[in-house]
Amino acid sequence: MSDRPEKPYSTANDWINRAIVLVIALMCLIFGVPLVGGSALSFTTMIAAGEWPNPWTIVAFGIGLALCAFGVVVGWSALVPRRKA
Repeated sequence: MSDRPEKPYSTANDWINRAIVLVIALMCLIFGVPLVGGSALSFTTMIAAGEWPNPWTIVAFGIGLALCAFGVVVGWSALVPRRKA
């Protein structure tokens, strides 16, 4: 055993895996952000107009938030790797 710490991404396969995970996180954000924005805008305009909000607006908002949270967590884990023990 050497005293030098290992680099978290030292092989080409690690870099490919990192790129794939970042693409997945980006796709989650690409689909999640417009869903959150559109459903939040729809919800607020329905409330401002004095109508009951559409239930699908609330469902779409939840799905968009879940996609955004998943994209941020997965993207962060790909950008800031844990040290190998």
